Amino acid sequence: MYFRSSLSKLCLFLIIFITISLKVQKTSPVHAEVQVDSLCNILFQQYIVHSLKGGTDDVSAAIHLIASRGYKNGFWKVVYAELKKNNERSEIGCVRILGIMLGYDAYARKYKCDDGEPTQQEICVRLGPEVFTELIKRTQKHKDSRIDNYIIALVRANDIRTKKVFLEMLKSGDVDESVKFHAAVGLAEMGESIGIEWLIENIENSTSTVCCAWPYGVPDFNLNTCCAFALKSLTGKIFKTQSEWLNWQRTINGQFKPKGHVRLMDP
Repeated sequence: MYFRSSLSKLCLFLIIFITISLKVQKTSPVHAEVQVDSLCNILFQQYIVHSLKGGTDDVSAAIHLIASRGYKNGFWKVVYAELKKNNERSEIGCVRILGIMLGYDAYARKYKCDDGEPTQQEICVRLGPEVFTELIKRTQKHKDSRIDNYIIALVRANDIRTKKVFLEMLKSGDVDESVKFHAAVGLAEMGESIGIEWLIENIENSTSTVCCAWPYGVPDFNLNTCCAFALKSLTGKIFKTQSEWLNWQRTINGQFKPKGHVRLMDP
């Protein structure tokens, strides 16, 4: 809904552009290693690497299209190679793309059969382990506004190895409430009660806001609203006041098993 119109414009532009030009593209070693999707490559170069044009909606549409197509055809290697260049202009775009792809991997791991084999050919883990390792490493390096995008990417990964990072963010005095919100969601989705406790504690905090990604369907980006929507997704409960949530919290005695997943939407 938020980027559908921009996605349509992008697709139309790219179909015309591909038809009349770019018959042959120069390839880097990484490009040569994978069969590069022309559509992904044009979007990536224009909206992520060079940021030549487009507003927020256009960039978001490009990111989702690259993530969807590039996940299956190996284009993630191109995105990862660009991230490793430490280009500040493209860094956050690369992190957002890789985060969405890690979410696809998380889905693939969840729906494996008992014998460990994918239920169907399309459902399989595709990203190399170096992607997750690199994102974890960068959370230790970045303590500025970029950190939220890294935490969001790791929340999408739904990997128990993120627990230490999320706990550090939740207890840190150097990050804002938006970062802590995403870390709390990540912990809660792993069944860590400290994540649920933080969300309940901040369910009446209307002075702070959440940025970069929000629970699907929120009417505004205030922290209290985002906490309420996240709690509903995680618990299946609908309470109107903090005291009601605190009463429910006492009934679980620190033992929490998530009932659902917080679907995060991008700008």
